[in-house]
Amino acid sequence: MLVRMLTVMVALGCLGGSAANGQNADLRWKLENGEKLNYDVHQDMTTILDIKGEKKESASKNKLSMTWQVAGLSSAGDAYIVQQSIDRVSMEMEGGPAGKVSFDTAGADAPKSPAARLMLSVFRRIVGQKFVVTMAPSGAIRDVQVPKGLMDAIVESQGSAAGQAPVITEEMLKQMMEQAAVTLPGRDTEPGTSWRTSQVVDMPLGRMTVSSVLKLQKVDTATGNATISVNPTISISPREGAPLTLELIGSRGEGLLIFNTNNGRITKSQLNLTIDMDVKQFGEVVRQTTHQTTVMTLQPQQ
Repeated sequence: MLVRMLTVMVALGCLGGSAANGQNADLRWKLENGEKLNYDVHQDMTTILDIKGEKKESASKNKLSMTWQVAGLSSAGDAYIVQQSIDRVSMEMEGGPAGKVSFDTAGADAPKSPAARLMLSVFRRIVGQKFVVTMAPSGAIRDVQVPKGLMDAIVESQGSAAGQAPVITEEMLKQMMEQAAVTLPGRDTEPGTSWRTSQVVDMPLGRMTVSSVLKLQKVDTATGNATISVNPTISISPREGAPLTLELIGSRGEGLLIFNTNNGRITKSQLNLTIDMDVKQFGEVVRQTTHQTTVMTLQPQQ
């Protein structure tokens, strides 16, 4: 459950617009003290399990609303201090072991499913908790402060017994946020310029490495929108001693990122990703194929 939510934080890409080539782009974040940005994230995911030739399919639709509140500059004056919070989470899942699960943290009615009630109680504790993030103008994350209430909810969601270390730790969560950032090359970037980013995230079942090639495709001189293509490559190393062993068979993905050079921020992103892997436990092998589309959109200022 939590991994799906965190996957939303990690996935970034986007939709492009009509543009003219030839103008260089200032690819730096430009934020003002006290400014508030609202992002909506929609994620559609389909998972197919092949168990000895028998296929089982599950699907989920997840929606998440986030607020970025700019609190000022770092002590050195070269980075932004941003409070990030999740304002609302809704999920619809069908076909998994818990059956049909549906909930909305902003809804008044209690879900009928016991699994949905448990998930709702956990996410309601997560909603409103504020991460404090130090972000460079390039988008690189230099520091993350995780609220205690959020970690308490995460431990509860994992069902950790007293004295037992949680599967997802505070350091792991910080690493996920730091590594998930899209790093930009800065001012005066020429269309056609490519750059590489690499994120390494330690997960409960192994280490995931995402290496991406980003390319500035074009700049719309009328709107200031820069269109950036994203081509990710994924590798997974299983964690020694984990109850399950993961073996990546293949991955395919593509995305687009729209960065507004006038206002200095991401306005929309989309990432389409397919991952094929074998999950091994007690000598049994299950082929798992996951198709995922994640779209993040900056909402208009109210």
